[in-house]
Amino acid sequence: VWSQDGKLQMTVYTSAPALQFYSGNYLGGTPSQTTEPYADWQGLALESEFLPDSPNHPQWPQPDCVLRPGQEYVSLTEYQFIAR
Repeated sequence: VWSQDGKLQMTVYTSAPALQFYSGNYLGGTPSQTTEPYADWQGLALESEFLPDSPNHPQWPQPDCVLRPGQEYVSLTEYQFIAR
């Protein structure tokens, strides 16, 4: 992901098999940390995860996404920012 002026780049690395992108289309009116609420498209989210609906598609090439008692799930996601 690059900033509009091209001076900042964000790269995402993850051990998860998928990455969900949320574009922030409907952020308008959401309270922010300042006095002004967010406007539409003023943010985004990149969420590392298993493929949506994957329990119903065992043919998809990914590890089992069902966590059973006693099992531990560990996923690593790294966000790298580069100023240009």
